[in-house]
Amino acid sequence: MHKLALHLELELERGSGEDPASQRADDAMRWWETAAKLEWAPAQHEIALRSAKGGFGAGAFARANYSAAVEWSSRALAQGYAPAQFTRGNWHRDGAMGVARSEDESLRHWRLAAAQNHAGAQHSLGLALIKRSAAQRRARDGDAAATTAREAADYIRSAALLGNRAAMRTFSSLLAEGEGVEVDTLAARQWKAAAEEKELA
Repeated sequence: MHKLALHLELELERGSGEDPASQRADDAMRWWETAAKLEWAPAQHEIALRSAKGGFGAGAFARANYSAAVEWSSRALAQGYAPAQFTRGNWHRDGAMGVARSEDESLRHWRLAAAQNHAGAQHSLGLALIKRSAAQRRARDGDAAATTAREAADYIRSAALLGNRAAMRTFSSLLAEGEGVEVDTLAARQWKAAAEEKELA
């Protein structure tokens, strides 16, 4: 079912066929909705993303619909779908889609996705924890800052090992600066080179 929806979207991108673009976009959306109503979490998440940015061509679904985005996202969240958890964390970080801006909620959703080896969530969580560690350091809570920095480094290392290029660069910086890890300039250079190699691939 989802393969047909993808096929319709490819047809839309190529501009082939005699149907108006809006009709083909609406057809694709209907197939995605059918899969989503059957509780297929990837389809629910896809509709949430498309609703957020109005990404189904020139038809009725071309306009952004934040309430629909949150509704479909919530249904994917209820199934523990990691990409939806990552996205909801981003929305809470930014106060997007009408959800409340909340560091605690963004961290909570990223932790859930990170536990499922979602590299983007691991990296975002690590970056947020680095900021928290810096705040703890400014508050002269050195022990808490060190613990938080180690946790941040662990998440970023995990994301780097999964091949996340941004995490590779971040982990390289942590190794060079000794942030949450022991200083290791050789490893820092190696991670930086690996990130650059991945970027060129």
